[in-house]
Amino acid sequence: MSKPHAGRSGRSAPPEAGFEHTRSWWEVPPEVVWAFVADLCDRDTFRGVAARVGVSPETVRKYVAGIGRPFLSTRKRFAELYLEHHPAGYAAERRAGAARRVQPPLRRLFPPGEEAARHEVRTLVMLAQRFPDEVPESAGPLLAWLEFQLAAEYAAEGRTKPRRKKNSPES
Repeated sequence: MSKPHAGRSGRSAPPEAGFEHTRSWWEVPPEVVWAFVADLCDRDTFRGVAARVGVSPETVRKYVAGIGRPFLSTRKRFAELYLEHHPAGYAAERRAGAARRVQPPLRRLFPPGEEAARHEVRTLVMLAQRFPDEVPESAGPLLAWLEFQLAAEYAAEGRTKPRRKKNSPES
């Protein structure tokens, strides 16, 4: 099959850059969703993940273990959970003949904890602003964007913790 040409089918040709990006659950690769769910199960329990997605813990266990083939609705729920945890959507670098290099969440680039991460972002921007003749005007908006991204990622991560049942003795 040949590469589509701009204008022929009414669509423009895909960008030549080696990146793919989407906010559609359908276009998030299954192996990326699986790795995300497996990582989430390591940090939480099967029950916790199952409660977030609305499936049984056994379904989550089978999905992570690679037993059987999940229903499309189950795959959709897991992919939507992935997009909920990655507010910017799915982004990866295309690599010919190799696995995709998926962009890690921003919070993983900074020290653990939302306040520690925000402090480090502010420190980086402050250091850049020490040279006012050289710092671009985008430093302020970049700081706001980075803080928003961190807040969104930590908010999504905070919702993955198991919720207590109303009738449990701990509540």
